[in-house]
Amino acid sequence: MELSSLEYANLIAWLAQVKYGVRLGKTQLQKLLYIFYGRAISELEAPPFRDDAPKAFPFGPVFPRTYRRSASFPYTPTPEEKAAFVAVPEMMKLATDVVEEFHSFPAFRLSEWSHRDNGPWKKAVYRDGKPAWGREISQDDIQNYFSTPDWRIGL
Repeated sequence: MELSSLEYANLIAWLAQVKYGVRLGKTQLQKLLYIFYGRAISELEAPPFRDDAPKAFPFGPVFPRTYRRSASFPYTPTPEEKAAFVAVPEMMKLATDVVEEFHSFPAFRLSEWSHRDNGPWKKAVYRDGKPAWGREISQDDIQNYFSTPDWRIGL
């Protein structure tokens, strides 16, 4: 079973709620999913899912599919989803690590971080010198960005 962006978004939201008692807002969830996605590409050399890609929206990177269909609470993974998550332990550990480190960051701070001048979001928005919303953020830009320790600046 290949896990989808929505399943990973739900997992991140569920981990934050169960482990830390935090109900993530939509913007927080999008940014944690983006960090998870970026770290997976740079550290594990593979995107965690292929059904959605981050786009450059006004408040930072957004996965359109998960933004429209984020988890309703309380959410509990199905037994099939739990088995699928456990079957990919490196992604499960990465999701757990991202939630542990960033669950308490407010949405505005995560959005400000995602707007950094040298970040993939900014490159997508200002590609070709013409600002535009909704452009897909390059996977190569994401991988390069998350491959350096500087991606944490501002967090």
